[in-house]
Amino acid sequence: MSEEKGPVKYHIGLERAPTFQKTYATQLSVVDTGKDVRIMAFNEKFLLPGPNGEVINTFLCEHMFIMSPETAYVMMKNLQDVLKSHEAAILATNPDLKEMPEKEKELKEKHDQQKKNIKKRVEEQKKQVESLYA
Repeated sequence: MSEEKGPVKYHIGLERAPTFQKTYATQLSVVDTGKDVRIMAFNEKFLLPGPNGEVINTFLCEHMFIMSPETAYVMMKNLQDVLKSHEAAILATNPDLKEMPEKEKELKEKHDQQKKNIKKRVEEQKKQVESLYA
C-alpha cells in the first residue's frame, strides 16, 4: 500500500557565523565593475586640505559588499519593497533626496576629477624620484 504525500515544505533558517559583523553607514557608494557590483559603506567623514588649498571631503570606508549583478538586482527590489512605507516620511524630512540622481552625478564627476588629480600627482612624484636617480 503506497501512501501519497503532499508537497515538501521548506523553512529558511538564518544563523550568524562567528565572524558576523554589523556595519553602520551614513553614506554608500555603488560601483559597477562590469563583472560585479560593489557597495562601499561609509560612516566617518573628514575634511582634509587639498594640494591647492581646497578642502577635500574624505569618507572612511568601513565595509564593502561585492555581489553579482543578479544579487544586486534582488537587493534593489527588496529595498524598494521595504522602503515604500518609509518614503513619505523620508522625503518630508529630507527634500534634497528627490534630487539624488543629479547630486550623485555631480559627486561622481568630482570623484573622477579627484582621481585624475591624484594620478597626475603620482606621475609628477615618479618623475621627481626618477630625476633624483638619473
